[in-house]
Amino acid sequence: MIEISVPLGYNRWEISLWKCRSGMGPGNFRKKSRERRGQNMQPYEWKAQYYETDQMGIVHHSNYIRWFESARIDYMDQMGIPYKKMEEDGIICPVLSASCEYHVMTFFGDTVSISVSIKSYNGIRLILSYEVRDKETGELKANGETGHCFLNRSRKLVSLKKAAPETDAVFRKYAAEKEEGQKA
Repeated sequence: MIEISVPLGYNRWEISLWKCRSGMGPGNFRKKSRERRGQNMQPYEWKAQYYETDQMGIVHHSNYIRWFESARIDYMDQMGIPYKKMEEDGIICPVLSASCEYHVMTFFGDTVSISVSIKSYNGIRLILSYEVRDKETGELKANGETGHCFLNRSRKLVSLKKAAPETDAVFRKYAAEKEEGQKA
């Protein structure tokens, strides 16, 4: 394993490269970067665990919301605004709403790919969209949304434009890219 330290302004990412197996080129690793553009975001992958299933081996519906949260944290990491860093800076982002539509069952051992995108953002509220697809077939298993706001340490509503302008700029950039992609 090769360890590479990549400085990215106030933050540092440790990128680990493993020897590639047959058919895997050196570019097939997941590099986290603040410069990553929205259309190049890597989906979050999850292998359905036994404890997430019911007696029939089907993933219980409540787990999709958990997967959304894991995918959201990964998405923010890829954007260059780790949730832990936001909390250290005194900003929290609670969930105000969550919804999920189930299309096809997921079974124990299935690997899913969860894509996240910004549906809307205004500096105070954030709505994220999720698509859960079978990793191998691409079949849509579920889709949903979560709504969020931003609070300070006193749990008062804040505008990121004022409280955290750099974070606000990143969210606006990714929200704009989503809009540009829809227009194209």
